[in-house]
Amino acid sequence: MGVEQIADGVIEKDVLVVGTEAAGAVAAITASEGADVLMVTKAVMAKSGVTIMAVATYTAPLDQRDDPATALKDAIIGGRFLNDQHLCKIFTEEAADTVRLLEGFGVRWAKDGERYKQLHMPGHSYDRGCYTQPIGTTGRQITRALAKERERRKVQLLNDTLVTDILVQNGRAVGATAIDLRTGQFLVIKAKCVVLATGGGMELYKGNCASREATGDGYAMAYRLGLPLRDMEFVQYFPTVMVWPKRLFGQQTPTRLRYELNAQLLNFFGERFMRRYDPVRMERSTRDIVARAIQTEVREGRGTEHGGVYLDVSYLPPKVIDAAIERLYPGYDFGGVKLLDEGIDIRQEPFEVAPGAHFFMGGVVADEWGEVGLPGLLACGEVVGGVHGANRLGGNALPDMSVFGRRAGIRAAELAAAQKGFVEPSDAQVGQIRQRLEAIRTREPGVRPLDVRNEIQQIMADNVLAHRDASTLNTAINRLTAIRAEKLPRLGLTTATRCYNLEWMVALEAEFMVDVAELIARSALARTESRGAHFRADFPTEDNDNWLKSLFVRQEGGAVRLEARPAVLAYVTLDQDTAGQEGTK
Repeated sequence: MGVEQIADGVIEKDVLVVGTEAAGAVAAITASEGADVLMVTKAVMAKSGVTIMAVATYTAPLDQRDDPATALKDAIIGGRFLNDQHLCKIFTEEAADTVRLLEGFGVRWAKDGERYKQLHMPGHSYDRGCYTQPIGTTGRQITRALAKERERRKVQLLNDTLVTDILVQNGRAVGATAIDLRTGQFLVIKAKCVVLATGGGMELYKGNCASREATGDGYAMAYRLGLPLRDMEFVQYFPTVMVWPKRLFGQQTPTRLRYELNAQLLNFFGERFMRRYDPVRMERSTRDIVARAIQTEVREGRGTEHGGVYLDVSYLPPKVIDAAIERLYPGYDFGGVKLLDEGIDIRQEPFEVAPGAHFFMGGVVADEWGEVGLPGLLACGEVVGGVHGANRLGGNALPDMSVFGRRAGIRAAELAAAQKGFVEPSDAQVGQIRQRLEAIRTREPGVRPLDVRNEIQQIMADNVLAHRDASTLNTAINRLTAIRAEKLPRLGLTTATRCYNLEWMVALEAEFMVDVAELIARSALARTESRGAHFRADFPTEDNDNWLKSLFVRQEGGAVRLEARPAVLAYVTLDQDTAGQEGTK
């Protein structure tokens, strides 16, 4: 029959990049220098995703006193020695080059002459955080610059297009299937090389600080192919996300006050509680420690009315606050968040914050060029695990996206150039995929997809946040298993329309989310220690004797298979661990 008869549309491109924000955009732009490239996003490029929400800094060792070796040491100590040190070394060595790369695309870094202005971030030995003016716009400026560069190079873009499956023929990736959400058309995209740049899965958690698109699609697609993922138990929580007023729930922009004005964290009783958790660095401690401290205060009954703690600068003289705000956030505009308009005057009162799911340290196993072990398939950005180990230092996300996005783009163009013609996907595989998708769209109304999505988020928030134990994790696994067995087969839509049927997309995302949530919970249950962003209340200490290992997970025979492998300490060893002294130079 041929896929042309099965699909509503067939597209042929040298390189298909799934994802259009930092990692995907850099990969596509780089690959376009030697290949015909198509970018695909289920939303709208530069108006969605997580990169645009990045409010802080872009770290790189640019200071004269600094060097990549020191940055590497900081990242590995921060990652509690579970980093893939080879990838991390490349990341720290090439981060500075990507600052200049993005500047060439139009990002306006804050500079003093030729010197980049840089801020200090917790866990870093030196000021490494490049930023744009006004502060809080770094992510927006990067996404806009990449979108303009994409237009300049005439790289083809499909917005509102959900990739559902990677197509494999004779042991290699040969393209993907997708739904054009605007029309409901079923698409087959043939490609000589596919790059997964789908980002993280923060939307698995209620109360996250990401966009609704972050549903872990890439993790699930790779897992279904039998590819290994690593370190899935390590989910970072941004410690100080706004929880009130309700309309500002999830905002993180004002939390730079923690760094810039030495904001204090107070519990319900007005106690500066970080003294109990990191008496040296206090509020400037790393994200994992601060997030865990806040959650402990809330769990033990010392939280605020809306389930958080207070972030406070009102102890400072109003003139000091005004001067700092005028320099950092002119007009009290925190990157589009105007607290004064919401009735919050930080000169007189604190506001409520709590941790929100922010970044996945774990992900697909890939090498330094993004290759994942399946010919024709690459991955880059947050969908890849290993660079950050058990905990990512602040400011290290955006350069990770650029460094490995550029490398994946280089390799994708090379692989596409080496292949003559397109490999035809299997009619049987394409037909089965379409049949499954159509069955969901046309099924009689049963379980609502949005209800399943909300249930997954609540399960993860209640049982698999920074505080975990065997009981909560087993509860999560049992409930997720029940969703898979009892609710996913009954997902039904209220309408069978094709055009902009967003409920259809939510149903498919729910299937991705269940897969990824289970991998996180099972990995967290297997790791019987506390390390980085993973805290087990029943195993509260770091155990290097038994758990200086990464957990690798893959699908085998329809079941989850876990394997622990010792960390490879190629460049930074345990004797270099200066815990509690990071950032003191």
